Amino acid sequence: MLASIINGKIGTKISINDRSFLYGDGLFETILLKNNQPIFFQEHLDRLEKGMNILNINMLDNFIHNLKLEVYEFIDGFVDAVLKIIVTRGESQRGYGFDENIQPNVILQLFNLPTIKKNSLHVTICHNKLPTEPFYNGIKHNNRLPQIIARLQAQKLNMDEGIMLDEDDNIICATSANLFVIKDQITLTPKLNKCGIHGITSAKILDILSVKGYNISICNIKIGDILKSNGCFATNSIMGIRQISHIDGFEIPTNNNIFLEINQQYENLF
Repeated sequence: MLASIINGKIGTKISINDRSFLYGDGLFETILLKNNQPIFFQEHLDRLEKGMNILNINMLDNFIHNLKLEVYEFIDGFVDAVLKIIVTRGESQRGYGFDENIQPNVILQLFNLPTIKKNSLHVTICHNKLPTEPFYNGIKHNNRLPQIIARLQAQKLNMDEGIMLDEDDNIICATSANLFVIKDQITLTPKLNKCGIHGITSAKILDILSVKGYNISICNIKIGDILKSNGCFATNSIMGIRQISHIDGFEIPTNNNIFLEINQQYENLF
């Protein structure tokens, strides 16, 4: 880690009474820093604010505005890195209940930017399913146990990523990425009305597809749809767009013309 502050002060430790430590009661955003600029910063802040409203985490006056100023001060002097923003509900005593005036803790972290690989991904279908959680699906809350267990399975198989299904065996996402499938000149992406995260990068991809006039379908996707597809790719804020070339050893076509254009258009955004 390059740097860390907690509530505006340099530090790496939080209280054992913090509710994110106790229950995963909080939110996070992971943001690409390029040339000292947080990429798609406003979109990340908008999602963070939405999550705080859904979880009813107290926001002080001008919270998002002040956070934005704090981030710019924090990243000053850093060129390329990974910025992480964590907002916890705050500290409380034992039990799920909390005082209505509880104040959030805000943690900012900077990490070295990993080497962004362009090779295609080898993935596996994960055994554990994503639970249905329509109340807070789409936001990045701090309780990530399903993704942790799924990534562990992928690591044990020496896979780059794991594809996660919902309780009805619909494909939802990778452990840390959104998914797109190209099938018969239509670009499919999973419905996320029951679980999953509405990715910032995936929203940009949908915008590009729309502007370019490509056919888009937000729908239920089964494993067979990928296996019979013309291509598949994963997206997140740090790695950008990566093609998937193998699912549990089954080969998926790569370098589809739609993918190549989308990838170029995305790289032109910043």
